Amino acid sequence: SLEYVLERFQVLPFRFVSSVTSITDGQTSTFENFLGNFVYKNIKPSCYFGFEEVKFRDQVYHVATKAKALFDYLYLKPEFGSRSEKYLRIQLFKKSSLQWENFSEGDFEQFESYVWKSNSFKMMRLRRVVGAYFEGKKFDAWRKQLLA
Repeated sequence: SLEYVLERFQVLPFRFVSSVTSITDGQTSTFENFLGNFVYKNIKPSCYFGFEEVKFRDQVYHVATKAKALFDYLYLKPEFGSRSEKYLRIQLFKKSSLQWENFSEGDFEQFESYVWKSNSFKMMRLRRVVGAYFEGKKFDAWRKQLLA
């Protein structure tokens, strides 16, 4: 689940989730049972990558890496589809509940590789905005080190 992986790595704060969102290269669908609501969101087959195989009770599951879960989360959310980088900065760093301090530079590099692989204009724009944030963090760390 998108939210599960992001919560597990504390990129999204933990909260009770009423539905579980999974990514599929198959058909988008939703179903409900006694365990909850399950939503399967379709992404284009060329974006179906970035997961690890996990075996649980003789079943194999694909679980997204932290970077891929963030990629899918941003890819599927319409509020991150703006053409304005200023608007995206506000959405990403002020309005969303994403906790960027728990997303490392290494995670960003992996996220960036997924963006290039996807060939998505929306994700390229998001990469620029998120990349500027990480460049700013590196500069702040360098400045603190220099002034220490």
